[in-house]
Amino acid sequence: MLAILNMCVIMISVMRDIANTERQRKELKKAWENVHPVDRPTWEQWKRGIFTVPKTSRDRDFPIAAMEDRDRRAKQWAAHMAKENEKK
Repeated sequence: MLAILNMCVIMISVMRDIANTERQRKELKKAWENVHPVDRPTWEQWKRGIFTVPKTSRDRDFPIAAMEDRDRRAKQWAAHMAKENEKK
């Protein structure tokens, strides 16, 4: 009887861990989708945290302009995502 109870406790804790992992993955995927496609790394890179924003020649030559351009694209993408969420 005690063995069955222990197995049930273990199964419940494993199921809870699986649910938490799925929830964390969904949150990570949502954060990845909110990054502008131009600046977005691949899903595998994002998942593993091994990504850097690519530098272009414009970024090196005009860093302030590049930051402003990224801000502009980020705002456009945020507006696009807001419209997409309203449709749902």
